[in-house]
Amino acid sequence: MRNSAPTGGAATVGSVTDDPRRALERHQRVSAQAGVADVMIDYVLAHGHSYQASKRPKGERKRKDGSCFEAAFRYVLRHPDHVYVEGFGMGPNGPPIHHAWAATPSGVVVDLVWPNPEECTYFGVPFTAEEMTKDTKAKGLCTVLARAMARGE
Repeated sequence: MRNSAPTGGAATVGSVTDDPRRALERHQRVSAQAGVADVMIDYVLAHGHSYQASKRPKGERKRKDGSCFEAAFRYVLRHPDHVYVEGFGMGPNGPPIHHAWAATPSGVVVDLVWPNPEECTYFGVPFTAEEMTKDTKAKGLCTVLARAMARGE
């Protein structure tokens, strides 16, 4: 599944157009200069794709801040044609933030947590419903992405 997700182009964020891959690479360079290695960014850059930002679907309410992993996980269980995506989202003029969302088969973001998802950029690794439920009881690994990295996928 890693290489089959659709890729988006540059996304407009406020008045700035930025490619989310370049933003992550920039963040990675700054972290490295500060002596901090971010293996999660390395993994997402190697296996991830950009996704098309969109408004929250009609009928879906905004979920509680900080609940992105659970919200995306539950959404994909209810919509098995979608994929769970974990990676990094960036708000207007903000740094990359570890985040999760659902995506349609055509790569459109379904973000139930951020207030204005249509203004954000997204870059992440897709997981099917089957993949996201694998090893759910793995101790110490709280996200689907962390479990995939630990398995060496």
